[in-house]
This record gives sequence, C-alpha cells and structure tokens, in this order.
Amino acid sequence: MKKILTALLSLALLLGSVPVYGAEDAILSQSNTENITEQSELSETAENSGETEQEPETPGGESEIPGEEPESPDQEPENPDDNADSGEDIDISGDTEEEPDENPDGDDSQNEEPETPEDTNGEEISSDENKENPSQETTEDIKTTEAESKSADEVDDSADFLENLTVYTSYSGSPDAVTLNPERREDLDAEFGGKVYTVEYSSYALATAFYVSADLMDTLPDDAKVTMSGWTVEGAQKTLNMDRKAFSEGKRYRLSGRVFAKGANGGSRGVYTITAGNAEHQQTYKIIILRRLDLSSIGCYLPTDSDLATNIIREKFNSADRTYTASVASDVDSVQINVKPYSIDAYYGLTVNGVPLQNRNTIQVPLNEEGDTDITFHMSAEGGYNDPEYQGKTYTTESEYHLIVSKLAGASTEFKVSPANAVVCVYDEKGLRLSASADNSLLYDGLMIGKTYQWTASCYGYKACQGSFVAGEQSEITADLEESDSRQPDIEDNDWINYRNSDTNNGATSAATPSNVDETVQKWAVKMGGDWNAAVTPPLVLGGYLYAASGKFIYKMDRNTGEIVAVSEELAGSMVFALNPLTYAEGMLFAQVGGGQIQAVSATTLKSLWISESVGGQTLSPITYRDGYIYTGTWNSETTAGIYFALSVTDEDPSRGDEIKHCTWKYSHKGGFYWAGAYVSGDYLVFGSDDGSDIGNYTNTSILYSVSTKTGQLLDKLTGVNGDIRTTVSFDNGYVYFATKGGYLYRVKMNDDGTFGQVLSYNLGGMATATPLVYKGRIYIGVCGQGGQFNADGGHHFDVIAESDNELKLAYSVSVPGYPQAAPLLSTAYENEDFNGDGKPDGRVYVYFTANAFPGGIYLLKDEPGQTKGAAEEIFTPDTDQQQYSISTLCADKDGTIYYKNDSNYMMAIETNVACLRSVEAKSDYGKVTWDRSYRKDRSAYELSCEDGTKKVTLKFGIPQGAALTVNGKACDGTFSASFQGKDVPVTAVVSKNGKSTKYVFTVTGDNSSALLANLTVSTSNAYTDGGSRIGLEPEFTPEQKEYATETYTGNSTRMNIFALPEEDSASVTAEGIRGIKKITNFGKTSGSGKAHRIAVYFGDNESEALVKVTVQTRTGKTEAYQVLFRRTDIYPPVLSGKKAVRYENNKIRVTFTANEKGSYAYVLGKAGETPSFTGDFTETMAQGENTLDLTVPDKEEKVLYILAKDDTGNIMEAPYAISIHVYAGINVAIKVTPSDAEIKVVNQDGQAVAPKNKNYPFIVGNTYQITISRDGYETLNETVVAEKTKTEYSYSLKSTMNSDTSLKNLYISSSDTYGKGIQKLDPAFKKQETKYTAVYGAERQSLNVWAQTTNKKASIQIYALAGIRGSTVQKDETISQSTAAGGHAFWKIVFAGGEKEAKVRIQVTAEDGTKKNYYVTLKLTDITAPVLKKVSASRLSVDKASVVYKSSEKGYRYYQVVDAGKKIPKLNTKGKGTEIQAGTDTIMLKGMTEGEKDLVIVVKDSAGNVSDQLVIRIPDVKKKGQIPGNGNSNGEDNNKNNIAARPGSGGHKSEATTPGKGSDGNGSKENLKLVNGNGSGSDSTKDKNGNSSGASDGQKQSGKTKDTSKKTAQTGKSEKTKDKESESGKKNTEKSEETDKNEKTETADGKAVETDFTNTDENLAETVLTEAKTIPLHVWILILVAGLGTAYMIFWIRAQNYYRRRMAK
Repeated sequence: MKKILTALLSLALLLGSVPVYGAEDAILSQSNTENITEQSELSETAENSGETEQEPETPGGESEIPGEEPESPDQEPENPDDNADSGEDIDISGDTEEEPDENPDGDDSQNEEPETPEDTNGEEISSDENKENPSQETTEDIKTTEAESKSADEVDDSADFLENLTVYTSYSGSPDAVTLNPERREDLDAEFGGKVYTVEYSSYALATAFYVSADLMDTLPDDAKVTMSGWTVEGAQKTLNMDRKAFSEGKRYRLSGRVFAKGANGGSRGVYTITAGNAEHQQTYKIIILRRLDLSSIGCYLPTDSDLATNIIREKFNSADRTYTASVASDVDSVQINVKPYSIDAYYGLTVNGVPLQNRNTIQVPLNEEGDTDITFHMSAEGGYNDPEYQGKTYTTESEYHLIVSKLAGASTEFKVSPANAVVCVYDEKGLRLSASADNSLLYDGLMIGKTYQWTASCYGYKACQGSFVAGEQSEITADLEESDSRQPDIEDNDWINYRNSDTNNGATSAATPSNVDETVQKWAVKMGGDWNAAVTPPLVLGGYLYAASGKFIYKMDRNTGEIVAVSEELAGSMVFALNPLTYAEGMLFAQVGGGQIQAVSATTLKSLWISESVGGQTLSPITYRDGYIYTGTWNSETTAGIYFALSVTDEDPSRGDEIKHCTWKYSHKGGFYWAGAYVSGDYLVFGSDDGSDIGNYTNTSILYSVSTKTGQLLDKLTGVNGDIRTTVSFDNGYVYFATKGGYLYRVKMNDDGTFGQVLSYNLGGMATATPLVYKGRIYIGVCGQGGQFNADGGHHFDVIAESDNELKLAYSVSVPGYPQAAPLLSTAYENEDFNGDGKPDGRVYVYFTANAFPGGIYLLKDEPGQTKGAAEEIFTPDTDQQQYSISTLCADKDGTIYYKNDSNYMMAIETNVACLRSVEAKSDYGKVTWDRSYRKDRSAYELSCEDGTKKVTLKFGIPQGAALTVNGKACDGTFSASFQGKDVPVTAVVSKNGKSTKYVFTVTGDNSSALLANLTVSTSNAYTDGGSRIGLEPEFTPEQKEYATETYTGNSTRMNIFALPEEDSASVTAEGIRGIKKITNFGKTSGSGKAHRIAVYFGDNESEALVKVTVQTRTGKTEAYQVLFRRTDIYPPVLSGKKAVRYENNKIRVTFTANEKGSYAYVLGKAGETPSFTGDFTETMAQGENTLDLTVPDKEEKVLYILAKDDTGNIMEAPYAISIHVYAGINVAIKVTPSDAEIKVVNQDGQAVAPKNKNYPFIVGNTYQITISRDGYETLNETVVAEKTKTEYSYSLKSTMNSDTSLKNLYISSSDTYGKGIQKLDPAFKKQETKYTAVYGAERQSLNVWAQTTNKKASIQIYALAGIRGSTVQKDETISQSTAAGGHAFWKIVFAGGEKEAKVRIQVTAEDGTKKNYYVTLKLTDITAPVLKKVSASRLSVDKASVVYKSSEKGYRYYQVVDAGKKIPKLNTKGKGTEIQAGTDTIMLKGMTEGEKDLVIVVKDSAGNVSDQLVIRIPDVKKKGQIPGNGNSNGEDNNKNNIAARPGSGGHKSEATTPGKGSDGNGSKENLKLVNGNGSGSDSTKDKNGNSSGASDGQKQSGKTKDTSKKTAQTGKSEKTKDKESESGKKNTEKSEETDKNEKTETADGKAVETDFTNTDENLAETVLTEAKTIPLHVWILILVAGLGTAYMIFWIRAQNYYRRRMAK
C-alpha cells in the first residue's frame, strides 16, 4: 500500500509541475479572459495580435490588398486587453507599441524555430527562411584540407570578446527605430558573475520582442562561438547559438519562451546570459532587463464632463513620457482622473495622490485653491529572478507619472451678430466647443485669461464669419453676416435622393421591383474605380440618371445602359471606401472626401462649389439634409473623440469652387460617430455614438443624442445604451429606432421639444449595424450570428420584429448565409394584391437586402401582416467576376430597377424581365461541348466549343410559360439542332413575352483554345510590373519554348515568384515542384499580378537549384507544360537522400542513393558507431538524381557505408551520409487483406515479381519491396516496405471508391403530375442537412406527389409507406411505385386512405456503396368537409339496454344524447372532447334505458373541427308480449325493421408500416400495413356540462371492437403470418387490439341514458355469473377460503416431504 501511495504522490507532483504557458500573464478584460501561448511574430496577423490597432479605414470590408479576397472583410479593431501574451513586437521608445510585420507573401507561414537568426538586409523574409541556421554545429569532426585554426596563445583574455552588442525590439525594421543600446554596469559585475549590461523595457513588452545581436572579435580562434541562454518564467532554460558576425551580417536572435512577461509579471526582470569563446578562453556577459511600469493612458476631465468626452491634457499620451500638463478655470475645484493600465492585472499597486485605484478607472481629485496641483501616479512591483543562480535575490521596481494642473483667471466675451438667428460657436485651443451663458447664447463667460479661442458665426443664406481672440483682451465682438443669394438649378423627377430616400430614413419604394428569381435579371454591370482606395458609392437616381462617386470623381451615368455620360472635376479628396451614397439637395451633391471634409458639387455642371473645413477623422456617417443645413459625423478610433457637425449649404463665394466653409456648429464625443446617420426634424437632430471603449462591443457607455438642429446645443441624451450605435436613426409614428453592436434594437419615444420619452429594447442575439426599416408596425433588420462575423455559416439572420405600444416582439427570423450588414429596401407595390385568393388585399411587402459574404447578391423576403415564419430567397447572384462581399444599401428607380454595388467595384442594375430563357443545354453527337462561360439568363453571348469529329450540336432551351421563341428567325418549340462542319455556326435565339424580348447568340465553334503562355517571368517582387526585381531566363521567353533556367540569383531570399500570363484569360495555371522545393504557393491573379498568375516558389533547405513544372489548361481541356529551373549562388553542400542497400546472394550488395546536385564522392565501409576517416580524395562520380554503388560484403557481416560528397563548386558535406548494410537473412511474410478476394502483387527493388510460397512471401531482411493490393470498386493500395526480421505479417484494408453520398439534391411536394407545377411549401424549407419535413395542402384531394432527386446520380431512392396511405397503392415490401414525368423526372404518388387527412412516408436513399439514409415526410390535407353519418340499425335488447349502429365517412370524435321519442331534438354541444371513432361502422351500447321509444341524436366532429349534420336514430321500445314484429309508432308504422343486436363493424384502414429497427427488417411488410384496421369505437362515457355523453371516463381509452371482428382479423393475420413467417411483434399488436374494457354506467337522474361497451354474449354470461356470486352468504365464503388454504398447505407439505427424502437418499 505504501508503494501505491508513493507512486500516486509522485504522479501528482509530476503533473503539478507541468508549465502552463500564459497562465500567469493572461490579460483579463471586462468581458473576456484568454490565455494565449507565445506565438511567432511571423504567424501573427491583426486578428490575433495583442497589440492596440486602429480600426481600419475599410469599414466596408475591402481588402487591404486591392483585388484580393479579404481574409476578414469589414474587420473592426480588436481589443488590446482581450489578448494575452501573443508574441508581439514592442517598440519601447515610448510610442504606441508597433504592430508585428505581416508576412509579405500573404500565405500561411510556419512558426520559426527557436534558434533562428533574423536577417535584416532588406530582403523579404519568409518564415521558411527563418529556419535556416548557417552556423549550426556539425556532429562529426571531418578531416578536411582547410587552413589550421588560430593559435590559442594569441588570445588576450583581458580584452572584450564581443563588440557591437545591441538589443532590438523587432526582428526587422530600421535599426534606428527599434534599437536599444544596453548600458554597461560594472558595479553589478561581481553580483551577477559577468560583464553586466542593463536595458529598460516596458512592463507591457514580451520576451518574444527582444532580439540580441553582436560580433565576435576577429582575434578569437576559429573554434570560438557565441551562445545565448536564459531562464523562462516557467523555469525552463532556453539556449541558442549565434553567428560569429551576427551584427555585421544583419542577424538578430531571440530565445523562444518567456524570459520575461507582461501583465501581472510586467514588473519582473529577465536575465540573458551570453558566453563567448572556446573551451580555453571564455567570457560571460549578462543583459538584465529592467522593467518600466507603464500605463496605457491618462485622462483628465472637468467635473461637469460626465461622459468623459474631453480630455484636457495638452500633450498626447506616450507611455514612456512621465510628465503632463492641463489648465482649468479658476473656479474649478476638482478634476476627474481616468487611468487605464494595459491589462486589468497590471495596475502595479497604482495610487493617485496616495489613493489606491485598483479595479476602478476614474477618481475625483481636488485641486489646490491657488497655484498648480501636482497629481502623482505611483506604481511599484516586487520581484525575483527566474535563474536558479539568483534565487533569493529580490528587488522593487517603481515608476511615477505626474500631471500638473494649473488654474487660470476667468474672463468673458459677448458677441453682437446679424442676422439675429445666426449661430455663434467658440472653440478652445484643442478645438473643443465652449458653452455659452445659460441666460445669453451670445455671452461666453467661462474663458481663461491669456488663452486663445476661435469663433465662427454662420447662418443659412449668408456668408459665414470667423476669427480668433485672446481672453481678457476683447470683451465684445461684432459680426455682421453678408447675405448670399447664389443658388443651383434643381433637378426634377428624382427617384432616389439620399441614403434612404426619405426624411425618416426608411428606404421604401412604391415601384414594382423584381418579385421572383426566375424573372430577375441583371440589366447591366459596369466596373468603376480600380482599386480599394477608389471604391464606388451606392448611386442616387436624379432626373433619369444615376450619380455615383469613385475615388476623386463623381460620375453621371445612363441608368438604362450604365454608360458614363459626364464626370466631375477632380475632388479635393477621395471617397476611399465609398460606403455611403452622395446626398442631393438644392441642386447640389454633397460628397465625403476624407479628413472630416464635405465637398459640394453642382449636380448640373459637376463643378465644385465649396469645401468644408477639415475636422479630422473618417467621415463615415451618412449625410442628412434639412432646411438648408447638412449634418454628419466623424470617427477616429475607439477611444478618441469624433465630431458631429452642421454645415450651411449656402454657396458663400460663387466665384470660387475651393473656398473653405466653416461648420455652423460642432459636437464632440469620445469614441466618435461610425455609420451614425441622423434623423432630423425641424427642431431637433437625433444621432447615436460609439461607446468610447476599446474592450469589445458590449459596454453600456454609448449615447443617443438629441441636439438643437440650429445650434447643436444638447436637448437630451439617452445613456446606458449597450454597445456602439452604428446604425442610422430611423423614425416612424413619433418614435426613433436604432440598433447596436451590443446586439440590441431600441425604440425611443420623441417628445415635441426633442426630449426622450418611453424607451423599449429587444435583444437581437447578435450585433446589428443595419439601419432598422420600420413599416406598419413591423421592424426589419439584419443581425450578425455568433459563429463569426465573416463566416457565411455563422448563424446570421434577418429579423422581423412586431411592435406594440409597450413591447417589441420577434415575429420571426430567417437564416441568411452572411451578415446582413446594410439597410434593407422595402417595396409596397404588391401590397394590394390578393395572393391567397380570399378576395382581399394581403398587405404583402417585399423586403430586399444584401449580405456581407460571397457572392454578394440580393436576398428577398416576402412579409405580410401577422406572418410568423418566412424564408429569404437569393433573388439575384452576381456573375463570377462581380462576386464579392457586400454591405451596400439598395436603391430603386420608378421602373422598379434596383441599383447597388458590392466590393467587386461593379455598379449593377437588376430588373424584372419575363422574356428570358430559363436554361440552355447543349449536346454534341461526338464528345462534349465546352461553354466559354456558364449560362446565365442575363448573359447574351456564348461560345460553344466542340471536339474534333462533331457533326451536330443540339440546343435545348427552357422557355418561360407563355413566351415565344425564334431561332435564326424561325419559330422554335425549344429544341434546335445545328449542323457543324468545322466552321463557326451562329445560333440566334430571341425570346419574347409581354412586349419584351431578349436576344441570345450561341456561336458553335471548334476547339480553338490555346494553352500557351503569353509571358513568363521570374521575380523577387510581388508585383508583376516591377521590372527591376526580375531575374533573367535562359533562353529568353517565347510561347513555344517549354524549358528555362534562371540566371543565378545572388541575393539572400529563399523565395521567388513566377508570373505566368496565359494567352487565354480563362485558362487555369497550376504549379508543382519537381525537386529542390520546400513549398509552392499558387496565389493566382492578385492585385500586383494583373492578369498573370503569381506562384511563390521556396527553395528547399541547402538547395541551390529548384525545378518547377507549370501547367496551363484551357476550359476545353487542352494543356501545355513549362519547366523552370531556379538557380541561386551555390554555397550549400550536396544533400543525399533515398538511401537503400540491397542484399543479393554470394555476398553481393547494391547501394543506391539520390543526390540533389552533381559532383563526386568518397566512401568508407565501417562499423556502426565508429567515426570514419576520409583522405579528401573524391574519386567516385556523382550524378544529380539516383546513384548506384556495387559492393562485396560477406553475407554474415553487418556494416555501415559512409559517403562524403562534394559538389562541382567545391562545397563539401559537413557530415558523412550513413547507409546501414544488414546481414543476409531470409524471412517468410504473410499478407492479409480486406476484402479477402483482393489481388496481391509484390515486387522487389529490382522490379521483379515475388511469388508466394505456401501463401507466404520470401523476403530478404533489409531489402525493399513494393506491395500492391487492388480490387474493382476499391482504391488501389501501394506500400513500400523494408523487410524486418521481427515483422512477418502485413495487414491492409482497401478503401471503397464507390460513392457514399446519401444526400438529396431536390425534394418538393406537388399536387400536379407535371414537373415544376403545383409545388407545395415544405416546412422547414429544403436543406440537405434536414431529414424531416411537413407539407400541407390547402384543400382536400385524393393524392399528392413526392418529387425527389439524389445529389449523386448513382444513388437510388425508395419510398416506404408509414401511415395514412391507401393499401392498394402499396407494394408487398411497403414501397410505393415510382412514376416518371415528362423529361425523365421521377415522382411518387401518395394516395390517401379513405377518410385520412394525413399520410407519412419514409424516403430511403441508398448510396452506390450501400450506405443508407432516411428522410421523413408528413403530407397533410386541409379538411374542409364534415363527416357524413348514416344509420345502420337500432335494436332494443332489453328494457334498459339498446344497441345502435351507424356509419361515419371519416374518423373523428363522437357526441350523442338520448331523448324521448317525439320530443324536440336538441343541438349537441361539441366543445368538449368526444369519444374517438374511426371511419366506417360504429356501435353504441346503451344501458339504463327506460321504457318507451327513444331518439338517439349523434354528431361526429373530425380533427379539423368540421361537424357533421345531426343523425337522429329512433330506438324502439322493448317488444312486449303479443306485439307483432317491428316497432310500431303511433301511426302503426314500422320504425325499426330489425331489432337484432347488430355486430359492430370495423373502421377505416390505417397503414402502420414500421421503420427500420422497430420489429422489421428495415423494408417493412405489407401484411402489417393491411392488417391494422381502424376500430369501431364504443366506450363508457360521461356527460359534459351540457348533458352530452362523450369520451371515456377517467382518461381510460376504450376499444369498441367485437370479439367476432377480432377473431376474423386474427385469423386473417394468422394466414398471412403463416405465409411470411411474421414476427411475434405482429401477433402482440393483433392481440392487443382485441382487448376491451367493460365499465358500465347507469341511467342519469334526468333519464338520459349513457353508453356502455358491448362485446359478445360470452361477456354477458360472465356478467351474470358475477352478479349471482354476489348473493352467496358470508359464511359460505369463509368455508371456501378455509378449504382453499387447507388444500394449499397439503400440497406444500407433500412437496417438502418428497424433497427431504431425495436429499437423504443422496
């Protein structure tokens, strides 16, 4: 036990000692905690870097590399505090820490090795190059002819062994920017045991951004080396070797692992030990990392600044700078101090004037009444060293920041302006607006003497004035504004004038926009701009033309063709990413030209009118116009201020177009305004802000502002909003609406004075940046899923929200394969149409939107009032080269044409066109037909290439219903055959419908494609046009020449680019490495390569040559291959590989190996483990490729062949190549395969077949054999093995090549036998991953059709009946026969059983390899027909009993009531639950009857709620003595001619075919299907509150079958089971159906009888016996009991006695 406990304790200690990277240095943000292990810089991107990053000026999702697909389109900044130590480079110069350089190639790089020199000679460095280490030590001492080493006696131990010892903060970059110069500290030499240098490094820095370089002195011996080591925070020692001349050669080294860290360990020092010299002479250097405790930011705010929007510190914060200043007015008695560390665990005991600030960011600090106030920020951290030799040494690191706040005396200035309604604004030195006096809007009394202030006076219709003044020098300023009456001519007949084409920002149109995918086509597409910095804006539609901007120009375009008809003057700045459209008002176009500026351009002349002053930042918010002013906002970064500003649109100087217009007013907010368009009324302006935080999207610090439209003064604000408000504010019916990145939709009541009223919010479940569209109480908005913003399958959705007075509630949500990030478009054109046929308008609206994912098309959602579910249909998909991410808004003209753009920079027009070919198929009588591009109904011209030998091509056209088609001028029914004789044959097809026509031209041609290259170049640059970086080819390129070699490259890069330009742009280009290659990355066409394909080729390690094969293939399949041999300066010794030593009989051995280059070699035959000696003579010729050497070695000897090679340039291998030679020994090998009948082939290294002997194969140990296993329908398996003495058996399993795809390509339900007609809606909508569906037909019918098609053509379908299907249509194996419609489309007709309104089927898909998958479909009919009841019989069994038999046409629930004959027939209440019955005959047994004739009133209600007509059945009186047969009434008529008790009949049939695994073989059985019948009902009933008898009492379900019927059923079942050997489960089901209950109830007090079940006469006999038993006296029962007990005792005693005797006998 002690041993066990000891072992467990040891294991626990071992596990507890395992280091966990990132555990100590994790950064804990407010919303997240991550532990991220150290990463290589080369593997970092902006996504995973821990550094602070600016939000890119690519809010629309454009890639930073124009023309290439962005990895993370629309990426927003990461939170620097959300990531733990991630290996980033830190510039500790005091500026914001720099981003690590991205891999210049853009491809995925591997993490670098620990011992990695960093080359900074200016060449591009790939991660693969970083793995090289030319100074790596060899493992063997090889005698060579090199010169003798320097004498050890020449070394001066007193001199420094190292020079140029330098520390860097990055592996690359300018040395001046990233260099730290260590300080020599001789006073610490003795303490730390070496020559000590110290370097101060930020507490936020990591060891992964600490690089060292130095040179070894030339005076040291040749065997001297430099080694660097250090101990990590986890207690591991890291060591690497450095080159002798690392500094001179531009190489920098770092240790892998965290020698020092950040976060909680940011105050802990690190020690690097560098040893220089050899065994005899060695010096030790120590670099000690002293930590500077840094803060991320310091802010100082006035006590009235509750939003912390205005930081009054003069200087820009730099973590290395320690002193800052601020000024306040003399009456300010305190300031708010806001401090942020780099992470939540990096406060380092921070105090502000002695007050601890841990876990809070803001503190109120009082100011001195007079003089300056020094606010001191103090931090300290205690620590120790990681190195074992310094254990016990401790230290304290301390740092301080100082903020000097000065008080200045106050002054006031008053303005006198005209006109009186002019707006005056005053701004301080930092550009922050000051507030005027509360009593006088023109008096500014909070000024500080000596400070300079700027002022503006502005009014619509006047020229603005501006100036500056020094407080205390001017108490009054007069500004008389000059009137300006310059106006631009208005454009008439405008369809779309601004962002959402409305004052309320709800993008709605009454035009008839495209309504279905079949009739939606692209009218035209025009590429505009040229790169990501010149993206095109969404357009406006003015006066019948489109207006859009791209780069520095505004374009006027023909809306019918897309042709550019006019171009503006060059703008003052670029539209850059062009997310928002222009805004039109008063004959002017307003453009956002960057730098926080707006430029006004005449809409008629396209000439500039004015340019606004620059307020800085990105102008990303849509421009809003109202009453002569425009409004918009800017954004700088997550935590810096942005400006919302107003501009008068007046052209103040018509003689100039470049005058600077000053803002009427400006409003500042920390965090700024991003996509934050405003709603403006006559008196107030409402807009939202970012939250001013860099810790994610979910802080509650965003603000909704309401300000005066005239002055910009605050009217109200809504705080506590969750997440950045990055939507424009929309308005409807007195409310404003907006959404946030925190995932909330808000509705806020607007009061008349601009203040806010009721606030409602709804959690959308994901961030939203699309402007909400509000229409008739429904809100439409796109929402980002939780599976990744740029992941198409990220769970994104488009929501429809229903609103009421006090609630926002989800009506329904539809999934979208991409984030719907832009505002939707709504069409009301179809609102008054009647789609459901009820004669009333349906109120249906059509909602269109885009998604920020490929392909960047348009989606359509159809919505009606009260609708609770829907689906988004991709109504338009762009052509291939037009596909890109899209966050474009949509606009429409009066004709219903939709205009938009995506990130491909194509402007597109989308229209409805009913005259289009739905599809076109082309078949040849010989070979295949190759299209130059895929068919789209909006493409008009195609080239169809045929193979040689083709004589005829047949075209099959998909013609819209009701359309006419002509081909080459003649009417065509849809099929046209063209004869082909080798020359081009044009086929012109024209389709016409409803006055529209579309022409298509199909040119049938031969294969004229070319797979040749037009050009081939090799370069070290990523740009095709960079001729200066090209490397010459030998010979010069010509398309026909196929083999080339590069000139010898002398640089240091391990990567080169091939640029291959095919003659045909559609041709594909691929590349593969032949030899000397580490990897190849095919980038295809990039922004830098134009139409050429860029292929990056990486040299293999120690390879001076690399051979690459480039293959070009056309669409038709033609191919051409080119070879390029890359050459670089050969400083690398030969590399040998592929060693093989083969034993033969008679001591013969053949050795083969492969060399990567030509040369010569020497060899030595020795023993394992010994060091070979080479003389330096290389006598054997070595070929590039495989080399063979024949030797004689005794069979029983085991040897090692050592080969030392030298290439033709004299480079010699550092260590010999060892090839083991085994003893000659034979073994017998068994090979087992699955499947067992697979064929086995074995060949030896010489290609000779090895035949089995006694099912085993004779192998020679050490020799190589090729084993091949093959069988039809399976992949052939090849394996090369080296025979081992201990391995005598090999086992292989072949992988089937038969397809296992069991998915469905299409599935739909229809009411028609014609393909594509009468389609019913599936719920859920068809998706490959769904397996259960329901379809509801809106009326009654006998059958519905299932149409199914497999994805793989070799898969098959069978449909099994499960329930509710007519038995005669079901086959014996329970399948339903397949039918075939015109065109070869398969369908299965599902015929409902009589009375059934629901049928269930199982669709079984069987793949080629036998894999099966089931899909389940429930088909429902809408029951609109009430059951029909028919009398069968009514019999009086006795005075108090009667039997009534009737028939029902369908199953349902039965209700009845018994009344005296002749009385008023009551109307039965069917609200309660009745007795369930089946279709067919049903029997009611009545007890408790009284004398006299009775009327039984019956109704049946089906499952759909349809109620039958009441059936009244006369029940005769009991037959009395002397009464003639029959039941006469008062008129002597015979009311019931049959008073025999009728046997209850059975109900309708119901299919009960089983599913696989439930009592069947998976195929079901027809016997089960046919034998399970409906039950005649009949149950004890109780009366409901209305007096109706209904249902089983106490929840007991009763059976109404008679025994005779059950017997008949059982006998039939038995007959069938005998034939098919039915399973026992089938018997149990039949027996179970025979069970009945026999509960009875008596007549009620009101004389109304209730029913009972009646089964057969045997049951009556048993009832009689039980009744009689009740009359037996008590004493008789006692005697019977005693007799029974006595008998039991006697039986027990006798058995016990016999048992005892048997035991004794044994």
